[in-house]
Amino acid sequence: MVPLATLLSVERPRQHPCDVALCALALQVCVLQAIPEISITNGVPTTALPLAFVLFFDAIVTAKEDYNRHRCVPG
Repeated sequence: MVPLATLLSVERPRQHPCDVALCALALQVCVLQAIPEISITNGVPTTALPLAFVLFFDAIVTAKEDYNRHRCVPG
């Protein structure tokens, strides 16, 4: 569920291309920080918490938009 929400958040067509690039960059940095051999954080992904917060907030906003769209559709 989380990887799918992350992928959908990055690939959302209404987003500006720079937003997609920044989200992808943050995800890449988070993954690379988890590798102790190449990380200056000793394998602790310090960008994971801010990235998780942004993705969680984005998922809530998307769910609210979908719910409102579903309510407005007749039938």
